[in-house]
Amino acid sequence: MSLPSWLRIAGVAVGAVAIVLVFNLAVFLLFVLPPLAGLLWAAAVGAGFLWWHARPRSDGRPTALARRIRIRRPRVPVWWIAGTVGATLVGMLGVARFVELATGPLDMADSPFHRDILAYTETLSGWFAFAFAAAVVVPIIEEFAFRGRLQRAMEWEWGNPAVAVVAAAAVFAVVHVGGPHPFLLVVPFLVGIACGVVVILSRSIWPAVILHGVWNGLMSLLALADRWIDEMPEETGTGLLVPTAVVMILLGGAWWAYLVRRWRQEFAPRPGASAAPE
Repeated sequence: MSLPSWLRIAGVAVGAVAIVLVFNLAVFLLFVLPPLAGLLWAAAVGAGFLWWHARPRSDGRPTALARRIRIRRPRVPVWWIAGTVGATLVGMLGVARFVELATGPLDMADSPFHRDILAYTETLSGWFAFAFAAAVVVPIIEEFAFRGRLQRAMEWEWGNPAVAVVAAAAVFAVVHVGGPHPFLLVVPFLVGIACGVVVILSRSIWPAVILHGVWNGLMSLLALADRWIDEMPEETGTGLLVPTAVVMILLGGAWWAYLVRRWRQEFAPRPGASAAPE
């Protein structure tokens, strides 16, 4: 007797969350290591995770798991991927401005995980090791789990890609609970939606990994700038904060709309055309 759809999805969701928690915990054991050893450790965890998912069969063909997660070359050009990454960054930075207004001043040291980050990144070498883990290894783990396994399973079960994208992004956001303010979860939720849409349009997991990694890398750079710049006027430009954020969101949204239109014109599967099996 087959299990109900919701129970199958719940099982996949639990599995995806477990994979992320276990492997991310393994990655961030780098906090107990010197920076160079931590960098090598994070790289080893990422390589092992990638091998587990992407290893080919004995005949050289991809495994069923690799096909399900869409571990293959994107079916869109590089400029389209770069455009979606840029549009998302611009729009999300605008959203982040509004999140700052909603939450007010935050002390990231209120979160135990962020306290570990602050302590480890006091040196440039420590920051580099953490940034590599956050911008390269963690995006692979989380995208394979949430967009590859969970979102894909939801697409199969429900036959509605839009619902699958939103639902997987919601689980992705919940896993990021632990910051100093719950409203901060808006950011990973929207980033998760962007990643989910990119996976569906490109029919590959890699553009989402790139988008996720660039976002994490940008956040690491901004944290480094905040750490190393000692004196900054606290109220400079606050009067322009809201209109600047609105302009960024509108620009990012317009860019996304243009790219989706180009996708429909040039890269979308044609009706009746034979598509490679997913």
